[in-house]
Amino acid sequence: EWRTVLELEADNVPTLSQMALILATNPNGAIRNGAQAVTYAERAVRLTEGKDPIMLDTLAAAYAEVGRFGEAVQLTNRNLAMARQLKNQQIISMLSAKLALYEAKKPYHEAR
Repeated sequence: EWRTVLELEADNVPTLSQMALILATNPNGAIRNGAQAVTYAERAVRLTEGKDPIMLDTLAAAYAEVGRFGEAVQLTNRNLAMARQLKNQQIISMLSAKLALYEAKKPYHEAR
């Protein structure tokens, strides 16, 4: 259904975000497709002018899925800086855990 939405409305940011997230982080390896996740997430980040921390997090996960760990680390550090400014401990904890994975050259996958 989301692919159909994107065929009709290629710049639908919420749909791009959901597709990228699923394709990058799904626990089922048969569903993951890192290259497509990067394509969708990069488009969404461009459309949000790089100002949406959720999209940056999704792009970081997509980069990690395709082995672009340096870029995943860079984006996650950028997000962590924003979270620290907001003093949002929950987001800081979540991003710190993802950062540790990316620094260890491991992708982030949702729990089953």
